[in-house]
Amino acid sequence: MSQFQFSLWYNSSYAGSHRNIGYNVWDIGDERIGGTGQGGGAQPLLWCDNGAGAGTGVKNNAASAQNRHASYRAGVYYNSGYKGIVDILAPKSSWFQLKNAYNNNASFAWI
Repeated sequence: MSQFQFSLWYNSSYAGSHRNIGYNVWDIGDERIGGTGQGGGAQPLLWCDNGAGAGTGVKNNAASAQNRHASYRAGVYYNSGYKGIVDILAPKSSWFQLKNAYNNNASFAWI
């Protein structure tokens, strides 16, 4: 099984482009692998595949989500740094549409 057990989608109902995530992300708009910049400037997570939103930034553009992890809850936060209001997905659950972080997603954490 993939270690990337959480997914966000660009549109509601798991439509459009997606992004798989397997680790906590402090700031979806500037994800620095290993804590340091990889060539300078912001390094945003981008949407994958060829659906709606492909190649654009994930931050503040997610509408639906799926948590495939069997043990951990997943938190999608309104602000960077795991702050602000949060949508919490139970293990093995999916949301057709985020509530608190709908198109206002800035960080992600396993809870």
